[in-house]
Amino acid sequence: MTATKLGYQDAIKSMEVLEYIERRLSMEAPTTANQFETITIRVTSNGTAIGGATVAYDNTTVGSTDANGTLSYTLNASGTHSISASKNGYITVAKEIDVRAPYSEYKALDINITPDVVLTDEEAVIKSNVTNAGTKKDTLPVELIINGTAVDNRSITLAPGEIKEVNFTRKESKAGNYTVEILGQKELLEVKEKPFTWSLILIVIIVTGLGAIAVYLLTAKNKISFEVIRKKLKLGIIWTGRWIDGFK
Repeated sequence: MTATKLGYQDAIKSMEVLEYIERRLSMEAPTTANQFETITIRVTSNGTAIGGATVAYDNTTVGSTDANGTLSYTLNASGTHSISASKNGYITVAKEIDVRAPYSEYKALDINITPDVVLTDEEAVIKSNVTNAGTKKDTLPVELIINGTAVDNRSITLAPGEIKEVNFTRKESKAGNYTVEILGQKELLEVKEKPFTWSLILIVIIVTGLGAIAVYLLTAKNKISFEVIRKKLKLGIIWTGRWIDGFK
């Protein structure tokens, strides 16, 4: 830089212009956390830890950072709050944090059906491991949903992170494929029609044959009339039909 004036000796001065470095604070803290959780706040400037920085929570001073630029603080109230850090000679930094109130959240980890295929009116055992992904202990109902409709439920108590197995038994009277659901986990239950067994047919044949022999012996010796046999046979047919239906 040069200064000149008539009648005066020129003045020359050199000046070094340095790069501008902004002395701004940076803060590392979670944007979301749970109520009663203890968080760590770290204050830096251009990557260097800043000790002695004043930390405020909702504009109330809660402490100063240590030599590592950190401060621990327990979140006692839920809602949206502000955290700020300041120090003489630095530009203050602030950010918001969303503090969630304690909550419970049940999740099914799996779903298993035994056996894979069942016959009509036979029991299927449905099992699922359920955990609490929330932050508080709770007792909640776990529903068994078949084809979109809740058909049964079990109430279980779970602490945060705890896992328990819940069991259901289910019978279906009609053959078909059923969608089984527990807390979002889904599995397919296949139900097949119960076959009409040859053993039942054999029993009916044996009973009929024995009955015919008995009728012959009784009528041959005049122990009973055909009219009485006809009435009893009619009742027997009705009873047998009901028995077969019940066996099925």
